[in-house]
Amino acid sequence: MRIETGVVLIACLWIVPSQSAAQEGPQGPLGEKSGVGTIYGTVVQALGENRLHNMPVYIFTLAQSRRLREMDESAYKRAHATGIGEDEAGAIDSRNEDALADLAPKLPRTAFGKSDNRGIFVFRNLPCGERYYLVALHIHESGVFLAAKISPVLKDGEKLKVDLRDDVPWNERFKAD
Repeated sequence: MRIETGVVLIACLWIVPSQSAAQEGPQGPLGEKSGVGTIYGTVVQALGENRLHNMPVYIFTLAQSRRLREMDESAYKRAHATGIGEDEAGAIDSRNEDALADLAPKLPRTAFGKSDNRGIFVFRNLPCGERYYLVALHIHESGVFLAAKISPVLKDGEKLKVDLRDDVPWNERFKAD
């Protein structure tokens, strides 16, 4: 009887293909395969093409950034409604940027960091298969610096460059393609 059990056990082990831990890779939710990638870039103030150092950079998933996008879209629609003058539209934009600057640091996020002394930021080990909202944000005495961009889907092992510039048109700032 022991010989039959041993033969069955050996047969089962031989039939079931095995993978090393390196082949399996990290496991995502529900055992799905997942990986990581890197997003890097610079924070640039368009006027003068200055790279900004020590600039806070937030990384949100699309789900995490939903409230930011809704606020920005709503403000854009109000500012561009029929009968709204340039001064009033500018005031709406200013109030909206203040509200975004207040909310962004309070929201759950995937990552946070700052640009270095050359204006460069790097975020490693971000889960792949996601599009990310990158937001560079700084409040200073003359107003708010706000630069935002959506990344393409991050692929496993990819090093994706995303530069953040403050001259992106308002209606493109938080637009998901």
